[in-house]
Amino acid sequence: MYHRLISHLFAFSVLALLFVSFRPAQEVYPEKLSWKTHFRGKPDYNSPFAALTVLRWHYEYKARIVNGRLEVRFSQLFGMDKNKSWVKPERIRNQAVSDQLLHHEQGHADIHYLMYREAKRVMENRTYRVETYKKEIATLADEVGKYFDEMQKRYDEETGHGNNFKKQAQWDEIIANWRYENYITEK
Repeated sequence: MYHRLISHLFAFSVLALLFVSFRPAQEVYPEKLSWKTHFRGKPDYNSPFAALTVLRWHYEYKARIVNGRLEVRFSQLFGMDKNKSWVKPERIRNQAVSDQLLHHEQGHADIHYLMYREAKRVMENRTYRVETYKKEIATLADEVGKYFDEMQKRYDEETGHGNNFKKQAQWDEIIANWRYENYITEK
């Protein structure tokens, strides 16, 4: 009985490993934030805020001419800089405050995810000219980055950094609708 159980576990492990190893490219989603995992930086006690989410986005591309046409392949890295993001634990009085603040910071990560998706969509679904592709890509990336930087600022201003619950709920709905629309258009 013991040997049969071991052989079944071994066979299941091999099948699971094969399934994980050969599945198609994995979908990218925004990270679900937690204080301990994502906010490891040293707090800035000169800042009036209870937390800071530092986000990063990097893109690169390879271009080549194939049959007289310019082919551009992009790769992007995005996410949260866990060592620069911080929270002031003494500003969190109870679990409700912690949940509210973390929820607001999650909104920043979600908006950043939307930027990644939009940059991917806009940059990859465009025809570039051989003579000007470097400048076109840089300009486009700059425009996308500025648009979402402004959105992040508006999110903080309108929600009062998460303290205006009515506005926070409105932004939650905006983010959820946009994520849903992006999901639908990709299917």
